[in-house]
Amino acid sequence: MTRKSALLEKILDKIPGFSGYRNREKIREDDRIIRSYIVSILENAIRYIEDAEASLVDINYSGVAVLENLLRSLRLVTDKIRWAPHGYQPHYYIEKIVEEDLEKLRAVDAELISIAEQLAEKASIIARKAVAGQSPSPEDVMSIRELIGKIQEKIDERNKILMGAGDK
Repeated sequence: MTRKSALLEKILDKIPGFSGYRNREKIREDDRIIRSYIVSILENAIRYIEDAEASLVDINYSGVAVLENLLRSLRLVTDKIRWAPHGYQPHYYIEKIVEEDLEKLRAVDAELISIAEQLAEKASIIARKAVAGQSPSPEDVMSIRELIGKIQEKIDERNKILMGAGDK
C-alpha cells in the first residue's frame, strides 16, 4: 500500500502547480498538529494547578482562590489555541494564506511551545509545593501570569499574520 501511495505522490508532484499545493497542505497539517501539542502541554499545566487546588482546599482557601483565577486565564488561552484559525482557506476563498505566512505561523507556534513548556514546569512546581502543604508564592503566581500574558501576545501575533494574509 505504501508503494502505491509513494508512486501516486510522485505522479502528483509532476503536475504543474500541484506540488506547491501539496506542500502548503503539509504545512497546514503541521500547524494543526503543533497546536494540538501546545494544547496538550497547557492541559498538563491545568491538571497541575487543579491538583494544587485540591491539595490546598483544606489548608489555605485564599491560595485556592488565587489558583482558580490562574486556571480561568489558562483555560481561556488554551481554548484560544485549540480553536485558533489554522491557516487553511478553500481554493475559492478570496484571500489566500500564502506559504510565507504559514512559515510565520510555524515560527510563532514554536515560540508558543517553548512558553507552554515553561508554564507547565512552573505549574508542576506549584503542585509539588501544594502537596507539601505550601501555598503558592506570589512569585510563582506572577511568573505563571506573565507566561499566560506571553501566550496571549503570541496568539494575537498569530491572528495578525492570518488577518494580513492576502494583503500583499
